[in-house]
Amino acid sequence: MAEKDEEIFVQDIHGKWGLGGNCADWLFHEGSERWNSELAKYPEANIYFNDCDLSKDGRNGIISFCGYRFPEHGSVFFLNTNFGDNAVSFEGVIFGDGDVCFDNAKFGKGHVIFTSTKFGKGRSSFMNTDFGEGNVYFGGAIFGGDVSFHGSYAGDGEYDFNHASFKGHANFSSMFQSEHIKGLTFRNAIFEKSFDLTNNMFSCVPDLVGTKVSSHVSLHGVHCELKRMSYWSTLPSLFPQANDARDVAKLRRLKELAESNKDHAAALRFYADEMRAKRGNKEHGMGFWKSFLDLLYSATSNYGQSIGKPAIWLFSVSAVFFACLLMDSKGVVESMILLIANAVPFVASAKTILDCHKDAAGILMFHGLLSFVFIFLIGLGFRNRFRV
Repeated sequence: MAEKDEEIFVQDIHGKWGLGGNCADWLFHEGSERWNSELAKYPEANIYFNDCDLSKDGRNGIISFCGYRFPEHGSVFFLNTNFGDNAVSFEGVIFGDGDVCFDNAKFGKGHVIFTSTKFGKGRSSFMNTDFGEGNVYFGGAIFGGDVSFHGSYAGDGEYDFNHASFKGHANFSSMFQSEHIKGLTFRNAIFEKSFDLTNNMFSCVPDLVGTKVSSHVSLHGVHCELKRMSYWSTLPSLFPQANDARDVAKLRRLKELAESNKDHAAALRFYADEMRAKRGNKEHGMGFWKSFLDLLYSATSNYGQSIGKPAIWLFSVSAVFFACLLMDSKGVVESMILLIANAVPFVASAKTILDCHKDAAGILMFHGLLSFVFIFLIGLGFRNRFRV
């Protein structure tokens, strides 16, 4: 056996033992008992599955590392590994304190399972990993060091990090095709250091309800799509409700995290979607009139996020009243001056102009009321845009 060990375990120029390439693939096929027996002799060895094609190695459509032990002090590399369309399971696997690298690995149509997997104190990296079309499970996983999913390619599955524990920095920023993700949950996860989810477009609402955060959470550039029922399916109600009633709590938690980290723009986005998810739902205290006023607030200013919307409404309303003044035998220039003065009655000269045209008091009263509302919303938009 010693002679065989010398063939499959090789020392590098620094004297570090390693198991790589075809030898690692061969030993994996020998089964977990043989694997564990050989690896026990090299607790500091590095394992290399780099550039391996494991697409034909599945048994009943599954490539399973369950029961396989990895070196206590070594690193594990799956760089550019192709797993094909098999389901891949590392469920319950315990990695050592070295690095674990799946950079550029490619998964296919099968599920990717890291449930209850324990990663050591080294860096875990899934950068540029293609997770394929299956679901991805990291529920209950423990990351002892920093972990990065930056630039990974998301598929059409659901991503589950429920009850996961992140003891180092967690980076999920700028994932490619993040809009394909059907569901993303970190419910009850623990983040002991920073959590970065920046620059992602989701077609779902990420679930961070119950998360425990001890450091900075970055949600800059995070956009999520609130999916609601079609208008016709909600009749006789006039307000389409969210497909998933849990989206209200998810959006509220996202808003809380954005507010606690002084990201006002993100907090406003999540607040707007939270209100849309509540609209028409009496369980959330949104009866008809509250929902109707909420709809007006959304349509005229996007919940205080927009400057352009209320400006367009102000111009449109003024155009209507301009036509009314022309029909009331007012001249073009006279009508324009009247409307401008009526929109800013607090200016001294405006009051003088209005006093001379009391015959149009009815038209000007309604125009003044609507102008006040839209000017207020424009000011609110500026305040929120430049809020410090």
